[in-house]
Amino acid sequence: MEEQISNINIEIIDEAVVRKLEEFQLPNVRIPVMLFPRERWTLGKFSQGIRDEKGTLILPIISVIRPDITRAPEESFWGFESSELQIAKKVIGSKRGTPIFEVKTTPFPKFLTLEYEITLWTSSMEEMNYLLEQVIKSLKFKQQLILTLKQGGTLTGFINEGFMSKSNFDDYTNEKRIIKNSFNLRVPALLIDSKKTNTYYSVTDIKFINEIKSKPNF
Repeated sequence: MEEQISNINIEIIDEAVVRKLEEFQLPNVRIPVMLFPRERWTLGKFSQGIRDEKGTLILPIISVIRPDITRAPEESFWGFESSELQIAKKVIGSKRGTPIFEVKTTPFPKFLTLEYEITLWTSSMEEMNYLLEQVIKSLKFKQQLILTLKQGGTLTGFINEGFMSKSNFDDYTNEKRIIKNSFNLRVPALLIDSKKTNTYYSVTDIKFINEIKSKPNF
């Protein structure tokens, strides 16, 4: 069976973040996770809570906005002058026969870092404490949060600083008290355009010709 190079884009990374956050739930309560583009998120509109189309306050809920995307400086580490990445695997080989290599070429990945602002919204401290405990228990070494891609594979996100309380018990709606805690998630990732991947077979021994010609800046 031929192995495929999976496509990775910003939408797929967003989905992985949302999918991870959907794991944090209250007993017998399904908490929706909503991803908002930065341009749709205005403090004046959402400071008093997120509402449905009928104007009903939605609680509990987890909101996500992605304010920043930056090119990662780690990309310069590779020092490649080629625009393509070549992956080769011997698929047929024997002592008597000529080895055959399966060779895939794909545009060299683009490295970037995505920043997310995640807010937990509840109406009671008991619910908030339960959610925070779930998030903290899921963290790995160095505040890592493991994100699973839908096509397989994982990315590692990092929670910056701590959890910031944004609750204001003197300023709440007549319907429900709103308790908020936020944290920032940084996700180093790469973009792979698998639609431009080409596959061919070669009887020529594949050699690595690219060399790292520059040293990373630490």
